[in-house]
Amino acid sequence: MVVVNQRCTSPSKLAIVVLNWNGASDTVECLESLLNAGLGESEIVVVDNGSTDGSVTSLVAWAAERGFACEEGSWLTGGRYDLEGRRGNSAARISLIETGANLGFSGGNNVGIRYALERGAGWVLLLNNDTVVEPDCLRELMPRAEQAGVAISGGMIYEHANPSRLWFGGGKFSWWRDRMVRSTAGSPPGDGLLDTDWITGCCLLVRKDVFDDIGLLDESAFLYGEDVDFCRRAAKASYRRCVVLNARIYHKVSRSSVPDSPLMWYHFTKSRLYFHRKHHSALLHGVFLSIYVCTRLGRMLLWLVRGRRDLIRATLSALRDAYLRGQASA
Repeated sequence: MVVVNQRCTSPSKLAIVVLNWNGASDTVECLESLLNAGLGESEIVVVDNGSTDGSVTSLVAWAAERGFACEEGSWLTGGRYDLEGRRGNSAARISLIETGANLGFSGGNNVGIRYALERGAGWVLLLNNDTVVEPDCLRELMPRAEQAGVAISGGMIYEHANPSRLWFGGGKFSWWRDRMVRSTAGSPPGDGLLDTDWITGCCLLVRKDVFDDIGLLDESAFLYGEDVDFCRRAAKASYRRCVVLNARIYHKVSRSSVPDSPLMWYHFTKSRLYFHRKHHSALLHGVFLSIYVCTRLGRMLLWLVRGRRDLIRATLSALRDAYLRGQASA
């Protein structure tokens, strides 16, 4: 049974889940931006996903410096800390949960989602720890979605290092490769919402009944593609998905995985195969796989020329694990 601080018995309207893995400094900056934005009836759930760099100690120390009272409880194989304090004129509550192991993006976020739903949250916002929100982001994001009856929404995401460069403005489903939209050119609707196929898990706001209906994030994939899969399931259940144009955040791109690393290519390849097979017929997936293998061979030849045998090994391992070990089965 989850033990909660008895001073916080009323359910929050919005719970913000922030997943941390060896990134306490980024998480602190994200939390500071949320506190400065004014939480209102919201609360924050920080999930430490098996960090090995002393993140929990750093986060508890940060909370203590900010005047938060700490009450320790228990959760899974690790611990849970209920932190309460005041920021300006409003009370703020943060729960810090240790998973005890790295459960991946879906597994770690699902720990936070379950806890938030147990607490009575009507909405859950998944927010990357390497993001910073603008002061009016929270005042735009959920109210706009509520007013329009939108079940899933997200914000406009810009690169932290280049604030004028749009990183995510929506997403498109595709048989070959689901893609991000990096432009909102055209005629945005007057209510400040832009319909989209999918929304990145970097900033993903979901109404409680969606989780009740279609479930949480798919934990069969460790990393990549979970957000698109979730939105595909929501689309099949006829839930509207929109980007809120006036809700703006900044993302420190690729902080949790190094671009062009074996880790990135392994999980990217394995997840892509798994989710494609999950959402398409055996015939369509067979056609996809034959083309995909050919494109991988071409890419591996290029890596061989560049001396990147590590990326070749990672891709071959992903293909092996996805099929020979049955990891790509729906």
